[in-house]
Amino acid sequence: MGKTIFTDGDPFAGIAPTTVDASFLNMIFSHRHDGLAQDGSAPVDYAADTGAANAYAIAPSPALTQYITGMLIVFSAANTNTGASTVNINALGAKPIKRRTGDDLLAGDIEAGQLVVVAYDGVNFQILSPVNKGQLKYISLTASGNFTTPANISAATMFKITLIGGGGGAGAASAVSSVSQAGGAGGGVTFYVSGLSPNTAYAVVIGAGGAGGAQSAPNNGGGGGTTQITINGTVYSATGGFGGAGTASAAINGTAPQGGTSPGGIQIFQTTSVVGVALSGSLGFASCGASLPPYGGGGGGGYSGNGSGGTGIGYGSGGGGAVGVGGGGNGAPGIVIIEWVG
Repeated sequence: MGKTIFTDGDPFAGIAPTTVDASFLNMIFSHRHDGLAQDGSAPVDYAADTGAANAYAIAPSPALTQYITGMLIVFSAANTNTGASTVNINALGAKPIKRRTGDDLLAGDIEAGQLVVVAYDGVNFQILSPVNKGQLKYISLTASGNFTTPANISAATMFKITLIGGGGGAGAASAVSSVSQAGGAGGGVTFYVSGLSPNTAYAVVIGAGGAGGAQSAPNNGGGGGTTQITINGTVYSATGGFGGAGTASAAINGTAPQGGTSPGGIQIFQTTSVVGVALSGSLGFASCGASLPPYGGGGGGGYSGNGSGGTGIGYGSGGGGAVGVGGGGNGAPGIVIIEWVG
């Protein structure tokens, strides 16, 4: 039986108008999609789910006979999903439920008791109901090791990865009225990376802070270490800040250069303080170590006639310079900060 074609008729041509009886109207009111081109068919079907979490199963009655591209299905979910999910209708075979992007569902996209609307695209059922937008996730790594991705991400998940190299140590000062060079900040950079695999470990190295120059000689400060993460064979890195130069004369020095970064990211630049000065043999102050806002300030410079520099305060910051006879401040270690929505 095909669908009824209505006509007003034509009395002059002897064509009778369509007669609509009660049985036909009752059939229209009970419209449903059964994959057949006949009266009573329509694009929406509903049933309560009797399956398990991530494996939804419904049995509309009368039963559907096939999956039709464009068909809409509504079901009441019995369980909240915890990841990729399927739906099986009238035992026609389980079909994946996908987001409109083609990605698998994330945990919580379907909640127990929710009315879920899906549409068949010829291969998968696309979820049309509002899905979990996800929450911003954040992790900071301050020791070398691994970053292990969560199990519910996909290759399309975008990660924001910020790398800060170790700060450089400041040089030592070993003469009256001398001011040593403060340590430079570690390189700072942010990358946006996708294509990571679920539940996979990616190697992370945290750059150490450079040692300050030892007191009693014009020792140079040590450079900071490189911070890096390796993803699918690509190494993303931020090198350490340069160590400050020591001085044995009445010289005035500023701040050492910042470390570099691998190409392609958004750089974070160091800020430096006013260059230190020795006003007399008993009065002066040295440059503070370079800092990387908002990750913290550099070490304070030495002051008075003889003073050692302070250790870098924030991640990747440089050590403070010395004045007169004093040791350079140590640089601060780097950090890796990873953010994503999941």
